[in-house]
Amino acid sequence: MPLYENDRNAENRIRVKKEWSDAVVFGTKDTLSEMCRVCRETITELKRSITVAFDGWYGIQWGEITSSLLKACKAEGLRAELLEINSVFKSEADIEAYKTPFFSDDPSFGVVNAE
Repeated sequence: MPLYENDRNAENRIRVKKEWSDAVVFGTKDTLSEMCRVCRETITELKRSITVAFDGWYGIQWGEITSSLLKACKAEGLRAELLEINSVFKSEADIEAYKTPFFSDDPSFGVVNAE
């Protein structure tokens, strides 16, 4: 019961289609299996390899998640490899060298890159 008579918004009842709620997967094993299934279907449909990317909080145990997914893919007969995006970043020194030619003597000007 709402705290105040007209305070119905606080209940926050969200309605979704039954097919959407039925599609929710719970548990690590079932989630990994579903991810593999979706990857397999997409690969089959597109007739080519695909890239799957994860974005999230740095505090997440990404190593555990990605290694679990790699094992699940292998168990499902899918070829998979992991590339950590930070391995493709330029070093701080490379970035500084790259930006230097585009600095102006005017400190309010900033960096311009016409390339």
